[in-house]
Amino acid sequence: MGIKIEGLEGFQKKIRRLKSVFNGTRVENEIGEQFKLLVKQTFNDKKSPFGRKWESSSNPDTLVDTGALFRSVSYKSTQGKIVVFAGSGLEYARVHNNGEGIFPQRQFIPNKGKLPKKWRDIAINIIEKEIKDVIKIRFK
Repeated sequence: MGIKIEGLEGFQKKIRRLKSVFNGTRVENEIGEQFKLLVKQTFNDKKSPFGRKWESSSNPDTLVDTGALFRSVSYKSTQGKIVVFAGSGLEYARVHNNGEGIFPQRQFIPNKGKLPKKWRDIAINIIEKEIKDVIKIRFK
């Protein structure tokens, strides 16, 4: 004697859809866009992604005076990995983000492997929402 479970075809279809959603597509792009906005917010707040206030200088708008660094904020997403970056081609970007030489650290990109809690919470919320939207199982 066995148990016959009917209606799994729809569930299996949803599982396949869920796999495709998390395989370098919509969720990664949504998280990437949110992270990009968070980096840009650091310029407005003059605080690191971890909430530490930037050291002031003679020009408080040092990192936004031309707008080049601000406009360069972008991200790449591939195979479950999201990389946010800024300052491609701008030599001073790394110097300011890390704080080198005479320049104090004015961090706008988190250190590799260290995600601020706010960023992590946003990513988790996006993922959880997608899971809920994709898999809506109803038992009758």
